[in-house]
Amino acid sequence: MQEGPKFLFLILTVYAASFILKNFQSAKMTKYPYALLGIASGLTLASKQDTVPMLVSIYLALAMVPIFGKKPVQAILVNILYLGSATIIAYAIFLIFMPVFWGWWETAFALIGLAVILFQLPVLKDDRIAKPAALVGLILIIGMTIISPTQWSKFPTPIISMIETREAVVGGQLANFAEQNLFTPNTTKNRMAFLFENIYTSKVMYMEVPSFDVPPFQQMIKTYEASFFSGRTGSPLLDGFVAILFAIGGWSLLKKFDLNGLFAYSLLVVTIVLLFFIIPLSWQRYFLIIQIPYSLFAGVGANQIWLWFGKRADHHLPAIA
Repeated sequence: MQEGPKFLFLILTVYAASFILKNFQSAKMTKYPYALLGIASGLTLASKQDTVPMLVSIYLALAMVPIFGKKPVQAILVNILYLGSATIIAYAIFLIFMPVFWGWWETAFALIGLAVILFQLPVLKDDRIAKPAALVGLILIIGMTIISPTQWSKFPTPIISMIETREAVVGGQLANFAEQNLFTPNTTKNRMAFLFENIYTSKVMYMEVPSFDVPPFQQMIKTYEASFFSGRTGSPLLDGFVAILFAIGGWSLLKKFDLNGLFAYSLLVVTIVLLFFIIPLSWQRYFLIIQIPYSLFAGVGANQIWLWFGKRADHHLPAIA
């Protein structure tokens, strides 16, 4: 039930990032895609916290794009400012939609006010609504601070709580492996094996705990796998085909390494590196997010094949006077 919203909002975050990337390519920088990025990434984080590696890779990619593209210093600084504003919005949205932090509405609105002010700074002289919007943001901050003066001292509490909770969950899962005398997952070799298996194969991991291994669950699994909506679950042939598309896509992006290639490779490499260091388990759900950049590369590969066949078809067409 968590994976659906997680993927919906994570893909929406990548979609918002693609608008920002397009703005850089057309030399136009507007604040609205960054606001959408902040909202989408906040919803992503609230849906499930194991999306952090992918979110970090998206923001890092967007931070590097103007530097790699040799944009003016002003554009680089504005991009950093807007990304910071998007991060603040993401944190506010996380507080609003995370049930355990529903009582933090004053902090959430104060953060939104701060983000509104930051978004206006680069356009204060050019945008006629910038000053009124900044004033509204300032009023929000002052008003929420008057209502809850102590909120700023508790500002990092949700982040610390989230990190501690994730560490406790993973620690408990590792302890469960040890109690059952299973293999030791927390080794470099096993971490690499987990990454490769969950990137390349589509074999679904159902039985994470013994309570799942009961006839009702088994029947549901059989029904699901027999349906059209099961996708390429566990098909070596389709896994190999997608892997070939991935390789062609990777080669295509490297051959013409532009801003699109930088963005795509950052999503892939940064996410893989972060997963390797922070996930010492074989459980598939922690690695599902890597399928987004993996599929992106495969899509680029499919497009490259389409272009190859299109050029061949054009080459064999008779000339028209």
